[in-house]
Amino acid sequence: EMFKEETLRSVKVHEDLCAQVGKWVDESKQYLTTKENVTSLEEAERQMSLLAAFNAEKEDMDKTSIAALKEVGVNVRAAEYKSAMSTWKYETPQQLKEAEDEIDGLVVELGGLSEKKTAVLTDDVDRETFAQKTRLLADQHSQKASLIEAWAAEKEAYLNIREDCDTEEHAQFLLGVLSAYRGEKENMTAADLASLKTLG
Repeated sequence: EMFKEETLRSVKVHEDLCAQVGKWVDESKQYLTTKENVTSLEEAERQMSLLAAFNAEKEDMDKTSIAALKEVGVNVRAAEYKSAMSTWKYETPQQLKEAEDEIDGLVVELGGLSEKKTAVLTDDVDRETFAQKTRLLADQHSQKASLIEAWAAEKEAYLNIREDCDTEEHAQFLLGVLSAYRGEKENMTAADLASLKTLG
């Protein structure tokens, strides 16, 4: 009778471990099938870290609770009492094996869901990396456009001024300033405006 009670206690432990693993599987499925709203590179990288932590937890669960569950199942299925007066063996050992097989199937399913989530999060990281680079280029474009607009407004104001010129020396000076403007304009067109178009 003591042997039977000890074996039935082991069956209860097996059931409790199955329930614990089953609860973990349900929570894991919920996590793995949820699509997070990823709108930044930082969030994408954070989600990848969380998935890596889940995968480590899954590996630990396999080595601890699931391994313990299977060990208890093997022991219960192997347990047999024999004496000159009687014999006893747990009546439904196959139920334990079926529960273990079901858990194995669920763990394989979690592995597949994890692979899918990895693919989605990898795409999130790639997309947000691209978006961050594009935002940086757009910001550079905007800054360069502002600089060019300010330069153009300053030069337009200069070109709209009608200066009095009463000496040849002053005329030569003004022509030098105009020549310098033309050189600056060529440089602006060749370098800054071209890079603005490239950014755009």
